[in-house]
Amino acid sequence: LLSRAGTPGRRTDWDTVRGLGADLLVVAPCGYPLSRTADELARAPAHPLGDLHPARGVWLADEAFFSRPGPRLLEGVELLSDLLSGTGRPRRAYENRARPAYRTPLFMNRVPSRRAR
Repeated sequence: LLSRAGTPGRRTDWDTVRGLGADLLVVAPCGYPLSRTADELARAPAHPLGDLHPARGVWLADEAFFSRPGPRLLEGVELLSDLLSGTGRPRRAYENRARPAYRTPLFMNRVPSRRAR
C-alpha cells in the first residue's frame, strides 16, 4: 500500500499509516528482527501504535519474512495468509517470529486494549 512493485521501499510516518485505514497492520521494519522492533516501539515516548486498532489486528513480525528473496519470503506469504484467515493467528511454525502487538508484555501497559475502546 505504501510503495509500488519494483520500486525501493521508503520511509513513512505513523500519520500516513493511520490514514490507510488498513484491516491488518504488520510492522516488520527492514533490517530489524522481531525483538528489535518490539524494543524500539517500547522505547518510543508516545507509543505510535496506541490508537491503531484495525479489524484484524496489529502484528510485529521478523523482517526476514518480507525483506529478502528466498524461502522466508514464501513463509511471509503463508504468515499473511494465516493472519488474514478466519483464525487470525500464525501457525505454530511462526509463533516465535510474529506476535500481536497488543498482547505482548512490552505493550500491555502502554496500549489501550480493544475492549477498552
